[in-house]
Amino acid sequence: MAYGSVVLVAAPVLIGSALNRYLVRVEGKGGPPNLFAAAFGAGEDRDAFDFAYQRWRREGGYVIVELVGHTEASPRLVGGIYGRASAVGQTPSQHDVYLESLCTVTVNADGVRSLVARVEPRQGVYIAASQIARIDLLSSEASAMIEP
Repeated sequence: MAYGSVVLVAAPVLIGSALNRYLVRVEGKGGPPNLFAAAFGAGEDRDAFDFAYQRWRREGGYVIVELVGHTEASPRLVGGIYGRASAVGQTPSQHDVYLESLCTVTVNADGVRSLVARVEPRQGVYIAASQIARIDLLSSEASAMIEP
């Protein structure tokens, strides 16, 4: 009984967890993965969305999500911070997004979108893939007024 638990349950879980941590670390470094990691699928982004968010996973960043049905008359924009406590769906599933911190969004007269401040009290926001029309990835300079 104990042998079966170790061989059939504990060993695969421990090996799988260790391999996952290793592959995440290799992919987070950027550049092509080594041959061992590549054999397990490291660095094989399924689409541009996966590629962008894989790079942002280690650095974090600011995002503005335009929801389906957004118009100038009826704005539907959600801003937030994508950091270590955030999550995003990966291919082949739809790309749901969870932002760890919600921010207010403004649009100037030229139509340029920017984040103004974190919503207090701090809260995260889940956005279903079916509601996402567009996602803007902002540089840290574009939202310099946001305090980390």
